[in-house]
Amino acid sequence: MRDLHRSWICLVALLAAMPAVAQQLVNSGFEDNLNNWSTFGQGWRTGGGGDAHSGSLGAVNDVQTSDSDTYRGLFQNVPVIPDNLYSGGAYIRAVNVDNSESWFELQFLDSSGSVIVQHQSTHVTADQGFTFMGIGTVLAPAGAVTASVRAIVYMPSAPGDTDYHVFDDIEFTNATPVHSNLLNWGFETGDFADWSTFGQGWSVSTGDVAFSHTYGAVNDVLLSDGDEWRGVIQNVAVTEGLTYAAGVYIRAVALESSEAWLELQWLNSSGGVISQLTTSAITTDQAFQLASLHGIVAPAGAVTASVRGIVHMVSAPTVTPDFLIFDEFYFLRPVDLTITLSASTNIVGANQLITYSLLISNRSASMSGSYFVTNDFTTNLTFVSASDDGVNSGSTVSWSMFGLLGGATTTLTVTATQPHYTGSTQEYVHTVSASVGSGIGDPISGNNSQSTQTTTVGVPMLTLLALLILGAVFIWARWRMQRREAEA
Repeated sequence: MRDLHRSWICLVALLAAMPAVAQQLVNSGFEDNLNNWSTFGQGWRTGGGGDAHSGSLGAVNDVQTSDSDTYRGLFQNVPVIPDNLYSGGAYIRAVNVDNSESWFELQFLDSSGSVIVQHQSTHVTADQGFTFMGIGTVLAPAGAVTASVRAIVYMPSAPGDTDYHVFDDIEFTNATPVHSNLLNWGFETGDFADWSTFGQGWSVSTGDVAFSHTYGAVNDVLLSDGDEWRGVIQNVAVTEGLTYAAGVYIRAVALESSEAWLELQWLNSSGGVISQLTTSAITTDQAFQLASLHGIVAPAGAVTASVRGIVHMVSAPTVTPDFLIFDEFYFLRPVDLTITLSASTNIVGANQLITYSLLISNRSASMSGSYFVTNDFTTNLTFVSASDDGVNSGSTVSWSMFGLLGGATTTLTVTATQPHYTGSTQEYVHTVSASVGSGIGDPISGNNSQSTQTTTVGVPMLTLLALLILGAVFIWARWRMQRREAEA
């Protein structure tokens, strides 16, 4: 079972390095009946003829007048990779729909099978011919190991006549684009395809030499070695004057007398080195850490960048071999991320909800890589919820995101409520701000933050106290009057 699971992970990792990926579901068109699918609830079967969008069969859920199951589902679980982009959907046909509905659903699950986040297509609530109902492109969140791809039928109560919901050609694909510029950036071909090496000790392997996916590149510095310098290299075309970012994750094990770093050389048209940049040398054991060079400008005359993982053996080790491991190289042009902040209302009363919408746009042609968003709302509002697994800390909500495609946008939301105030005035005006930052650099910083004004209105403590006293006096006076009338 473990070997089978590793084979799946290997396959998915290889697919993630490609710009377009094949279907990841087995028997997605139900031509093998319901094999490879699991179901819950009543009414599942396969049918031919009009029940097939393509091929000869489709999956049907019969919602009958005598049924009692409110929710029914047809699902298949497949491995996924965190921080990769996925898309999915199904062709759905609805016949004789009375009070039931159906939709395509995608759940990302953690290693224990718990749901991290869930996405749904638009619900089908009326008769329709086969129509593709999808969720677009979504991000697999941190901790996701499995996607549950689901066709769902919901019956709040039994219909007056049988309802039919038909599903066919269900899709689920990895839509992660290839990293800009570098090929085989994570060594997922299982070798050094598209890379060059020099010096002893280079190999591509699996297991703990991989930062993510399946493979990583390792340099073994053995006791008997003689090569002082070793490197893994890929050259890519650049344009002078443009800004770039480079990085790689490096791990060091049992270091005794060697060191490693990321190196970037700018080359001219004849291959000569114009200039060179390096990260700090790693000289002690460490888990995978990012070594990066951001905001670097290709100098005049540069036509090529040489992206290099370098190992320097100061002297041969004498006790055990040294191991220097490299994975997930990147060489990218920084992106231009922008943010726009809007509020559902500009005056918030006591116990009223307010929703802040943060629209993030990628105005460049390149995928964003990692990016980070914050929303500072105000301590006079109480946090209620945030979309996309936003993390609340006091009056700040933050997100760690990945993979906003070139030209694409995404919207994050924060909902808060305004409790009763205990201050001395009724109105407060607050500055609420939001910002976005890129993990690979953003040369245009003027559009990375925005603020807005929020006015809150509450019942101050002194006014409330005065009203309570006045009310008590009125009740007491009324009681005295009624008592005197009774005594008279």
